[in-house]
Amino acid sequence: MIYGIAAMADRLAENREELKKCVHLESDRMITAGAAVLTCQGMRADRRVFDECSGILKKNTGALSEYRGMIRIPLLCRMIVSGTPEFYLQSVQQIEDRIRHTQKIRSASKIYRILAAMTVFEHSGQRSAAETVERMRELYVEMKTEHPWLTGEEDLPFAALLAASDREVRRAMDDAEACNSILRNYFRSGDVRQTVSHVLALTEEDAEAKCMRAADLAEELKRMGHKISTGRESVILGAAALTGVPAGIMAEAIAEADECLKQKKGFGNLSAGTQQRRMFAGLLAIRSLDADRDASAAVSTAVAVQTALEIQMQVCVMLMMSSSAAAASAST
Repeated sequence: MIYGIAAMADRLAENREELKKCVHLESDRMITAGAAVLTCQGMRADRRVFDECSGILKKNTGALSEYRGMIRIPLLCRMIVSGTPEFYLQSVQQIEDRIRHTQKIRSASKIYRILAAMTVFEHSGQRSAAETVERMRELYVEMKTEHPWLTGEEDLPFAALLAASDREVRRAMDDAEACNSILRNYFRSGDVRQTVSHVLALTEEDAEAKCMRAADLAEELKRMGHKISTGRESVILGAAALTGVPAGIMAEAIAEADECLKQKKGFGNLSAGTQQRRMFAGLLAIRSLDADRDASAAVSTAVAVQTALEIQMQVCVMLMMSSSAAAASAST
């Protein structure tokens, strides 16, 4: 059942504009990522609450801290929705510090350690943070072993997503490898194919079924004129496939969300960019669809939404890191 896509697009655009009033010289990508966090929780951006959380962030971090760098806006929005912003921040800092002292993963850039720590804190459930970090280390080492040239520090947050799930490490990695092999015919980029495979490995469903749902969704969107490219943004197709919603229905929802967002300030082809807009359209579509509760292998809508939120934040960071590296290389 589709409901509220237009209203959610309105709220996302409103939250984005309100957050822009709260900050100066911040990346539009990260502002939109923060607005999406609030929107998916049904919240409105509030200048007073935002400033309170900003004060907490300043009190607990140094002026040059990565916590106050490109991740600042979505981090502040995560603090807001937590209801206990200082506890949230300090918990993430403790987990990031544990990652920094864990062999095999401590060399990752701090920005990726922070992203991984946020995922560990929010998704570990009954498992302790220490146990989830250890599982993350095991998964990351397995990823590096299987695909040494494709696996980099940017994969650490995706390893955290898998680590926080209930899946046994070896079984999850075998499933991811099976998905990777199937998706070779549908996703040309090895990096994207690997990440989509790790997302699909979050569920016990048959590898062929969930992979074909993601592939069929990509084809349906292309047919409808709302193609999501084979770049980083296409990872959202993996989160959409997790819901168990048939490709045709999901494609219709994404197309509707894309059309709604296209009319909003900051989401046009020349502002947000077509592919990034469609990534956020995918998030809104996932949020607006009730998955079939009787589908034995499909995860709940809530889990799919949280996975999609993690994906869009991580993709925004990866795109910014790539842009920064390209700019630095060009200047050199």
